[in-house]
Amino acid sequence: MSPAPALVLVTRPEPEATATIARLASLGRPALAMPMLRIEPVPARLPPAGSVQAVLLGSVNAVRHLPRRFRALPLLAVGDATAEAARAAGFARIESASGDARDLAALASRCCAPAGAPLLRADARGAGL
Repeated sequence: MSPAPALVLVTRPEPEATATIARLASLGRPALAMPMLRIEPVPARLPPAGSVQAVLLGSVNAVRHLPRRFRALPLLAVGDATAEAARAAGFARIESASGDARDLAALASRCCAPAGAPLLRADARGAGL
């Protein structure tokens, strides 16, 4: 008789913790959620959507808290998961850098006009122009 699988401790914040536990359960691995942090939006004075050239998304969590008024703007996502979350949230004009912050900066330099309107950065540190 083989021993029971070891319990996996999932420390991701919600809702990712619940999704990870469900995936582990589908693989026959028991898991317990013990999030190490909680994601909360930071109050920010955001500019009108018409004054921004594009939005740079640094995380999936940024998508969840980005106001609807930015949905018509081009969104440049740091990675594919962030781009997919933006699509699922109803954003239509999305490009993925498929990488990290350097890749996102390179994508922005290719897609945005240097002399154009400011870019809005939305990520774990908050939002800024």
